[in-house]
Amino acid sequence: MNHKDMKRLSQAVEQYLLQRIEQGYPDSNINSQCKILLDFQLFVERQAKEWDEIFTLERLKEFMLQGNSSERRRAVRGLAKFLYREKQISKPIPRKARPKLPEIYEDYLHYCTTTRYDTEKTNIYGESLRRSITT
Repeated sequence: MNHKDMKRLSQAVEQYLLQRIEQGYPDSNINSQCKILLDFQLFVERQAKEWDEIFTLERLKEFMLQGNSSERRRAVRGLAKFLYREKQISKPIPRKARPKLPEIYEDYLHYCTTTRYDTEKTNIYGESLRRSITT
């Protein structure tokens, strides 16, 4: 990774954490995310990757091999979402493929998203339904 991209990543992490502070997240959360994102910076620095190759599902999976915790995943995904909203990356890190539900459930969720129902709540319900049916 070149010096310009390392500096860019360092500034992005700093801006992201400052935003979290402004949003009122507890110090313990900020400190934890800071440590994780510093680990992520070191992880990325050791690899010869371009800016667009840093925030991918493959890179996240590689990083998670060094310590698999939902907190690590949330920190890196949160940074990627922040950078996406700031238009510094073209897309956030995608989620892994969702399991296919039985057709009647997929039809119901499709109906909910195309009618008067709140799409965000439908998506949350759909994810919850997928988890409960597939586990």
